Amino acid sequence: MKSLSDATAGLFTPLKFADTDLLIIGTSDDSKYFNIIITDIGHTGNPSFNAAEEWLQRCPEKKRLAGSKASWQLAASDWTANIIETLWPANQIRFMDAKAKTLYKYLLLTTKQQEQNAAHTALYKVGKIVPDHGLTLNAERPLTPFQQVAAHCTTTSDGYALYMEQGCGKTPVVIAKICNEAAKMPDGQLYKAIIVCPKNVRHNWVSEIEKFGTCKGRVTIIKGGEIERITQLIEAVTPRPVQDGVEPDKFTVLIISYESMTRSMDALSAIQWDLSVLDEAHYIKRITTKRAAASMLLRDTSKCRLVLTGTPVSNSPLDLYSMFEFMGQGWSGFSSYQAFKDFYGVFVLTGNDHHKKLVDCQNLPFMRERLARMSFIITKKEALPDLPAKVYDSLECEMTERQMDVYRSVAENLIYECESLLGDGENSSIVANNVLTRLLRLAQIASGYAVYDSGETEYFDDCDKLTQLVELLKEKGPDDKTLVWSSFVPCIKQISQRLTNEGMKHVTFFGGTTDEKRQEAERLFNTDPGTRIFIGNPAAGGTGLNLLGFDPNNPDKYTTNANHALYYACSWSMVQRSQSEDRCYRMGTRTQVRISDLFVPDTVDEEIRIRVMRKRMMALDMLDVREILGNVLMSLKTLNGKAYA
Repeated sequence: MKSLSDATAGLFTPLKFADTDLLIIGTSDDSKYFNIIITDIGHTGNPSFNAAEEWLQRCPEKKRLAGSKASWQLAASDWTANIIETLWPANQIRFMDAKAKTLYKYLLLTTKQQEQNAAHTALYKVGKIVPDHGLTLNAERPLTPFQQVAAHCTTTSDGYALYMEQGCGKTPVVIAKICNEAAKMPDGQLYKAIIVCPKNVRHNWVSEIEKFGTCKGRVTIIKGGEIERITQLIEAVTPRPVQDGVEPDKFTVLIISYESMTRSMDALSAIQWDLSVLDEAHYIKRITTKRAAASMLLRDTSKCRLVLTGTPVSNSPLDLYSMFEFMGQGWSGFSSYQAFKDFYGVFVLTGNDHHKKLVDCQNLPFMRERLARMSFIITKKEALPDLPAKVYDSLECEMTERQMDVYRSVAENLIYECESLLGDGENSSIVANNVLTRLLRLAQIASGYAVYDSGETEYFDDCDKLTQLVELLKEKGPDDKTLVWSSFVPCIKQISQRLTNEGMKHVTFFGGTTDEKRQEAERLFNTDPGTRIFIGNPAAGGTGLNLLGFDPNNPDKYTTNANHALYYACSWSMVQRSQSEDRCYRMGTRTQVRISDLFVPDTVDEEIRIRVMRKRMMALDMLDVREILGNVLMSLKTLNGKAYA
């Protein structure tokens, strides 16, 4: 192992052993430990002091086995293997069996590969050098240089981490790995990948694979009850018959939430996965949770593992243990979380219950070395100017039971009304516009309120879309400014009231806003560091506004930037969408802009998102309108058939 710091250099300072010293290595049944015997070639039990005691002090986790001074138990980790390999002469090492030798060699080879990845990362960061990788890249949306480095590292590792700040493009890196490895599969075999992610980003993965993929494959979102999940799983991993003239699938990707993964492990663990991915992997930072335990079972049936998160450490460096262990058993450097904590944490006893409280961390150079070898880390500041100007994602929301009931009732009536309007007369575009406008009532329900024929308006309590929006805004840094767009004014008022209750300073901008207040809203958002949220209606604020998040006349005076546009509720208008996106992406923009959609799947909310993003509403084609109605009808069957999840 190459030393990347003075701390590890001390582990590998040469020691002099006697020519007769002998080390015998075996393993525990669960392969978590090396069981070793320190003796001499004549087995007299008289090894030298360096062999019997001194080198062991450099092993971070060790325990003398009862009944023998010469028998020890060491963590079966890369540290242990490399300390032995570096200090002990090769001709003085013996193995009890093939299993011990295989594990030992695997740990050494893994370390060598990790060191090469660390070198590739370092060369890029110092000299912007991209290694020769031979990856096939998407012709229309090729990976940036730093993404190419990250993708290359993932293809040469059994386990790896992409600790890339939000907006730096972790998802395209994973997709490049899937497609390039799938393309090498023998004919008739599917490359099987599973992506575990928060429920609200499942659909984002689907759209990103469609956008960045370079070979043909299928993508399945696993959801519903147990039988439905198992049925979806079986269908997804079963190769389809090859048909003349139809390119066969090279990969199958399953998208599953952490909750569904935890409930489905009996079925998931029966499959040998080529790749398993934990997106937002900080979800498993607490090793005692069910989702962390399920993740380790998934690890054991996966040839390769990836962890993705822009926030690997939220509380302390101890958060990293479960992510290291998902990449590979023992890859934390320890056999247990307790041993990991004891090495890196500083604890004091509190109160009468003798509870140990973490007060500090120690030995962090060892942690940094491990991160350098096992992960690609980059911030948005480092990535510029290679970052794409805009990055798109979507966040999946749910409806409450009351919302679902109202949505179903209104949808059934609307579909009947709209079908009676459709015809092929000369005013077909007017009819289409009428139908689309009526369907916006369903989008309003998905966004938190309903307007009835009587004129009464009902606001839904515990709206998940609003809750997710507020949580996202709370996570923002002091220099981050955010645009929140809603095509429905009642939603703007709802959001504003909620932010006021939360003590979050903001401005609003919609049709009823006076000219004076409009000017004041733009001024405050750009010049007041404390006003970090702009809530607007795209129809009113989609043009003419400069919302950079700083004063364009005095940019050097500000560290703030408008770097995120959130679409809370949309209309069918692509023009309003594109114009509102560019309020914070324009001349003077000095950072990447993230564009996010909050939507409820299997509703008109999703139809709007898909069609506006794909620009398929051009000329208001009547066939498109009929297709929308058909999709709404199909989604009603989904909502009626099972609980919405």
